[in-house]
Amino acid sequence: MSKNKQPPFSEEDSVEIILPDDQVKLAPVASPASLETGESLEVSGNNVTEINAENVSMTNASASKIVGQNVSVAQSGVATLRAGQVQLTESGAGLVQGQDVTLDHSTAGLVYAGKATLNESETPVIVARQVEAQSIRSVLLISGKVSGQVETSIDAPRALLFGAATGLVFGLIYWLQKL
Repeated sequence: MSKNKQPPFSEEDSVEIILPDDQVKLAPVASPASLETGESLEVSGNNVTEINAENVSMTNASASKIVGQNVSVAQSGVATLRAGQVQLTESGAGLVQGQDVTLDHSTAGLVYAGKATLNESETPVIVARQVEAQSIRSVLLISGKVSGQVETSIDAPRALLFGAATGLVFGLIYWLQKL
């Protein structure tokens, strides 16, 4: 048995499966596209490494990075998304950065926006000038103006208490090391 780590076939090869009285040829599954560019792109059911386009519409797909002006993502996953206008519907994202970000029944690791509108969505960290929410859950919310129902784990009094307690603990450790 060979210990070669190469894939069993390349994109040019076919795999031949012989069944009794039948012969079937299967084409290999294509590898994810490395870069999709254009003015307007519609992606459906594909895994894409990077998308850079003015208008992007993605459904039932995944992408590592999307950069655009108007981006709409439905039932998909994105690692990094940067756009002027972002619409996530029933999707997940790692980092979402945009001027106008809307999350509807979606999850994002970090939202950084001018205006963030969230409906039944979860994100650990939201940093935005304005947040409009209809039931969101967050660990940390930093915003100039918030309207709607927001559940945060860390609010201003808890953050101050945590900072004071941390300072006290490190101060005691420093003082004890000096003894």
